[in-house]
Amino acid sequence: MAILSANLPTTNISDLNLSFTGMTDASFQYLSQALPMTSLASLVLSDNKLTHVGMQSLGLSLRDTPRLKHLDLGSNQGIADLGAQRIVSALLEGCSLESLCLEKCNIGFKAVWPLSKTLRKSKIRVLKVSENPRIGPPGLTKLGNGLCGSLVEEFYAAGVTGKDAGCRAVADSLLGNSRVRVLDLRDNQVTNDGANALASVVGASCVQRLFLEENSITDRGIKFLASALLKSQVVELAVECNLVEDEGVLALERAFAEIRKKRTIKIRY
Repeated sequence: MAILSANLPTTNISDLNLSFTGMTDASFQYLSQALPMTSLASLVLSDNKLTHVGMQSLGLSLRDTPRLKHLDLGSNQGIADLGAQRIVSALLEGCSLESLCLEKCNIGFKAVWPLSKTLRKSKIRVLKVSENPRIGPPGLTKLGNGLCGSLVEEFYAAGVTGKDAGCRAVADSLLGNSRVRVLDLRDNQVTNDGANALASVVGASCVQRLFLEENSITDRGIKFLASALLKSQVVELAVECNLVEDEGVLALERAFAEIRKKRTIKIRY
């Protein structure tokens, strides 16, 4: 890492991608001290060996990066709840991030609870917390509540074990947030109840892309969604790997034929 930092320009770095570099907390601390980060707009640190210790250094650095808009910390399992909390603290102190990725970071309820309270005060427009199964229904519910009144336009929460309870909270948030256009709830053990909750509000929302693959939605839930598409702004719906049979397929085909008269739409099942 010393060799890397020595070969980087000392000023005016706007985009820095250090994914898959084997970075540890110690090497990140060295880098942050050796390299001025005031000009950074995008920082990618995904797929490394960072832990909550490194997040303390990063949190301090974020105070000196007023231009940073995109931060990707995905696939750093050691970050966990404490590390995510340190990032949230930086957000509360005026950090101007617009895109935050915490996918596959081993975070749970203790991380998303403060994050959910911060969303309305932050400038976050893209939030990615997928593949963190410890979030669970309570955590997804908190995040759903936090979406209300926030600036979030894209919300990715696949594989967080959110179940119907979390899905309903996210659905409710769509009525209080007219900005969400991309919603990813793949692989969350969602059943017809969750699908019905989404169907009941999607027509009054701005959602354009809805991803519900790898859940447990049957024909009944699919028919709810198909009907809701007719009055929505959705241009892409994905429901592969659910429990869809002939009735559900027929409902989707009919919705597709009707919607195609007015706009382009992609439906995957």
